[in-house]
Amino acid sequence: MAFTPVCQGGMQCITDELKSWGKLNLHMAGVSCDSFAVLNAWSQLLDLKHSLLSDMYRQMCKDYGLYWPEMNTSLRATVIIGQDRKVIFTQVRRFDTSMNLNEMLHLCSVR
Repeated sequence: MAFTPVCQGGMQCITDELKSWGKLNLHMAGVSCDSFAVLNAWSQLLDLKHSLLSDMYRQMCKDYGLYWPEMNTSLRATVIIGQDRKVIFTQVRRFDTSMNLNEMLHLCSVR
């Protein structure tokens, strides 16, 4: 969810470490159930350098088993998808907990 502290911190970390992800030949994208207009405004405000994708119709989070029906949004999660487009790793976290950037970088570097 854009404009929430945990998402803001996570997305800023991804932008800050974009070179590290690039060295691993990885493309990073944030996905949110917010509208494309909200994500565009948020991205500009934070000067984010990576892609943000809007899942307004909740199809992506449903496809990955991350839909939270009581809140009509997605769970907070990190999903790593391989070049063959198959899921390599999924980590679902509490809504108030951001991803561990170092853990994700390490996991991706050993793949």
